[in-house]
Amino acid sequence: DAPRYVLLPRRTLAFAFDVIGTGATTKGSHTAAATLEGAGGAVRAETRQDLTDPHRMALPLPVLEPGAYTLRLTIRDTEGKKCSELAQPVTAHPGPLY
Repeated sequence: DAPRYVLLPRRTLAFAFDVIGTGATTKGSHTAAATLEGAGGAVRAETRQDLTDPHRMALPLPVLEPGAYTLRLTIRDTEGKKCSELAQPVTAHPGPLY
């Protein structure tokens, strides 16, 4: 449920996510990490939380330039193995106060 377009300046990018098959997860068994990547895959912002926490995130944003970004949500187990990943484009537009 992440927005595909954002107006700048912006302090956070908030979104909710759904995960299927998490009935067996326990506190500390899996981590959800969100990154906002710029050109060339450079990570511009990152946040993470335990997968048992509510499936909502607020990604703190640095000062961004208008342009194309990729929002990536990755779920990893305690050993760091990637269990699932979803990526979507996000376009940042200059807002009225930019």
